[in-house]
Parts: sequence; C-alpha cells; structure tokens
Amino acid sequence: MFIKILGFFDIVAAILLFLTPFINISTPILLLFAFIMVVKGVFFFVTGGFNFFNLVNFGDILAGVLFYLAIPFALPKILLAIVSLFLLQKGIFSYF
Repeated sequence: MFIKILGFFDIVAAILLFLTPFINISTPILLLFAFIMVVKGVFFFVTGGFNFFNLVNFGDILAGVLFYLAIPFALPKILLAIVSLFLLQKGIFSYF
C-alpha cells in the first residue's frame, strides 16, 4: 500500500512537472512536490544497497531539484518532458 501511495506521488509529480512551462502552478505546490521527491529519493538512496534501483532513486532527487529550479527559471521543455516520462513510468510500475 505504501508503494502505491509513493507511486501516486510520482504520477502527480510527473503531471505537474510536465505542465509547469504551460500553466502557472503556484509556488507552494511546486515546493511541496520538490520536497517530497528529494526526501523520498534521498531516503531510498541512503537505505538501499548499491544496485540499479539506487540509480532510479537518484532520478527522484533529480526531479526534486528540477521542481526547485522550475520556480525561478524557464527550463527547457524537453528536459521537463523526459523527467516527467521517467516519473510517470515509475509511478505506473509501482501499481503492478
């Protein structure tokens, strides 16, 4: 059940990150999801052993940093789309 909740956060984060350049998303929402992604990524990065899933958790940290950077800067849409697709597939796979 906990994995599905984290997967839901990944899916919502992917949608928000993808829509950031197109619509004005409020700063507190972006900060909240940035915090969630960084904390989740750091937690699983530190607690996991050195394996492939450790690199996947680094993707969460990268997504959180992009959330932080999306507030003051206009990031390239292709970068946001790639990271959004990564989070979306990670969120979908957590349901199966």
